[in-house]
Parts: sequence; structure tokens; C-alpha cells
Amino acid sequence: MAKAKQRFSWLRNATARLATKIDSLTKQEIVIDGNELPEVIQEEIFVYGLSKIVDDRLSQVPADLKLAETVRLYEQLKAGNWKAERTGGIHLLPLVIEAIMAAKGCKAAAAQGAYRLLDDEQRIVLKANLAESMSAIAEARKEADEVELDDLLS
Repeated sequence: MAKAKQRFSWLRNATARLATKIDSLTKQEIVIDGNELPEVIQEEIFVYGLSKIVDDRLSQVPADLKLAETVRLYEQLKAGNWKAERTGGIHLLPLVIEAIMAAKGCKAAAAQGAYRLLDDEQRIVLKANLAESMSAIAEARKEADEVELDDLLS
């Protein structure tokens, strides 16, 4: 049987305030109409959702950088940018994956595969246990020397 995370998906229509949960196995779905909820519940859902977005988007950020990154994300959202702007097409390994690689002495693919098998609670514990290592990796990234690639281009 499929994992619950993989079996269920959401379709969202923010303009209409509709959220549809779909069971990919049975094809059953339920439509939740936010307009039908009392205003006080709508307000609570808004602030809860806002806090979840911030936490989800910044889950890989070390604790010491969390507030500064929250300010940056808030400014980005106020500017109307839902998704983070890409900078130069670079894709760095998430800090937690790099920390797993360092702790276990494994390759990126193995660390990513192991991480994907964890549930949300296990991921929280893992990140807490690796927080110091993740902070050190983030600092090392800031201080990394520039690398010349000219010799690889000829």
C-alpha cells in the first residue's frame, strides 16, 4: 500500500478559497470550501498557514540564521513573489543532506534516499540533532574560497 504522503495530494484554488484532497488510489476526493467556515476560523487558518509557509520554506536554515531569513522571506512575499527567485541556476544540497553525508560518510544520493524515508517527526529530531553541523556548513558556505574553472574549460 502506498505511503499516506504519496497516496494523497491537494489541489488548491486560492482565489475561490477551495482545497481539494484527492486519494490517488481510490480517486475519491473531498472539496473543502473555506468560504463556508466562520470568519474567526478563516482568520486562524490564515495565520496558521502563514506560519507554516515560513517554517516550511526555512526548514533547512540553521537556527542562528532563521530570523534574518524570515525577514527576507517576508519581504519577498510582500513584493508579490510566492516562489523564491532563482539565483544563477545554482542548486546547493540542502544543509541537512550535507550534514548526513558528513556524519555517515556517505554520498549525496544515499543521504537523500535515507532522508526521504523519514516521517515528519523523525526529520524534526534529525535536524535538531544535526543543527550544530548544519550551522557550521552554512558558515563554511559563506566563507568558501572562489574556485577557478579555466583549466577545466580547455
